[in-house]
Amino acid sequence: MRLGYAQIILMLVTCWIMRVNAQVLPFQLYTMRDGLASTLVSSVMQDSRGFLWIGTMDGISVFDGREFHNYTLADGLPFSRVNDIIESKKHPGTMWIATNGGGICK
Repeated sequence: MRLGYAQIILMLVTCWIMRVNAQVLPFQLYTMRDGLASTLVSSVMQDSRGFLWIGTMDGISVFDGREFHNYTLADGLPFSRVNDIIESKKHPGTMWIATNGGGICK
């Protein structure tokens, strides 16, 4: 099958339009300067309220969309390194936290 000039031009215009309309995703970097407990992140999960729970090597950071709230050993966390965080499906709002050396807490 041979392509004519009109078909080639149409393909080039289509490729150009697709390239022009490509979406650039915005990325935001958060560090300890922004309130994160540590930049060494081990887990991230979103709870039923939309808050982000971030497990770090120095505790938990909860991001409400505006600011971070940190929970550490001083707040009752049994060990500072957090491996994983999940929310109870049976009891929304109850968080289960797996620590690296301190067991599991809720």
